[in-house]
Order: sequence, then structure tokens, then C-alpha cells
Amino acid sequence: MKEYIFNTYSLLLCMILIILISNYATLKIGSEYYKSSEKLELFDISHKLLPDLHAYRPMKDIIGFLGIISLFFFSTESLTIEFITKFTIIMFIRAFTIISTILPKHDKCVDTFGIRSYFLGGCYDKIFSGHTSFMLLLTLLYYREHIIDGFSLIGINVINILLILATRSHYTIDVLLAIFVTTTIYNI
Repeated sequence: MKEYIFNTYSLLLCMILIILISNYATLKIGSEYYKSSEKLELFDISHKLLPDLHAYRPMKDIIGFLGIISLFFFSTESLTIEFITKFTIIMFIRAFTIISTILPKHDKCVDTFGIRSYFLGGCYDKIFSGHTSFMLLLTLLYYREHIIDGFSLIGINVINILLILATRSHYTIDVLLAIFVTTTIYNI
């Protein structure tokens, strides 16, 4: 049992280190590469169709925070360990993608790097969305275990994705890749 708990904490520590290091490296590389005054803008269909809610970026973090809280109330030990294991794999893949292709930031995003940016990302960690992966993996596991129904699975994820896109935290491709990677890892 002690080895089981040690392995869980080791995975959790590994996941946290991957998140911290890759978020920091992405901000440093992105802010250096894109520091010219030339405005770079990518075409994104969701950004054209949805209102710009960039000023309300913390709204998307509330859903993730509620997801973390739910682990303490609805999850079993084995489900939590499965979640941590699979999310660590997803974050490992994400670490490579956010560093290998750094897309330009939203024009209103400020390049500061504080404690929030270490854990939740900054202006340049785009490909792919960790917020989408987190909630999708969690809700898929909850759905499989009959903790939530299909309507909740879809509803939570649609709201989460719309907030991520409307707050200009990610491009559409980031969300689509997160869905693909997450469902692939979930099915392993």
C-alpha cells in the first residue's frame, strides 16, 4: 500500500514538474521570438464567430477548479490514480507540442510570468489546450463510472471549450488536438 501511494505521489510530482518547466520554457521562447512590434494574427474561425471575452480569462479556470474539487468528493482512490496517470501522459505530450510550435499570443495577453502562469500557462502555450484535456479526461472518467450522465459530459465540455475560445486562451486547433490526444489516452 505504501508503494502504491509513493508511486501516486511520484506521478503527481512528475506531472507538476512537466507543467512548470514546459510553461516556463514556452513563455521564454515565445516572448523572445515574438518581441518585435509587428502584430501577428492568425485566422481562427472560433475567434471570428465568438465574442472577445479576453477580459474574463479567469472564468475558464473556475471550471477546472471545480473539477479539482470534485476529485475530493466524487472520485475513488483508483479513479484518482487513473486520472493522475493519464493526465501526466497527456501533459508529457503537451510539453513537447507547446515548445515545438509556439504560436503568437492574443494581442491583449501580457507576457508576465507569475505563479498562475507556472501552473495554468501563459500567453504562448497554445498547442494543445491543457484546460480542455483536464476537463475532458475527468468528465470521461466520471461518465464511465456513472458519476455524471451523458448530458453533463457534453454540457460541461461544451461550456469549457466555448469559454476557452471566447477568452482567447487558445485557438480552435488547440482545442481540437486536445480532444484527440485526450480521447486517445483515455482509451488506452
